[in-house]
Amino acid sequence: MAKTTDNNELKTEYIKNRSFNDSHFKDMIVSYLRSFGGATRGELNTLLSSKLSDVLTDEQKIRKIGNILSALKKDGTIQLSEKKRWVLVEVLVKLRLNKSVKRTSSDIYIFYVR
Repeated sequence: MAKTTDNNELKTEYIKNRSFNDSHFKDMIVSYLRSFGGATRGELNTLLSSKLSDVLTDEQKIRKIGNILSALKKDGTIQLSEKKRWVLVEVLVKLRLNKSVKRTSSDIYIFYVR
């Protein structure tokens, strides 16, 4: 029985120390931003820190989250807004389009390209 218990403890410890791949964390960030419209770096740190491997120090976790955010920014998925909040680029495009739409008397929408 002791051997089985030790084996189960090792499995549990392995799962706690193993981390998800980066695409899982990217999906979590995108889902969070879609749900709440944006997030500060602190909010994203809180979201992801407990999900990262227990082997990493707090400093390493912060750096890893920063690397994931940089990758999402580089591929054009997210952007840091003027208010220092991470937002989805697709949301920013919609907001900019809505602000640049003028309604004419014949109900035809004219889009101004910036």
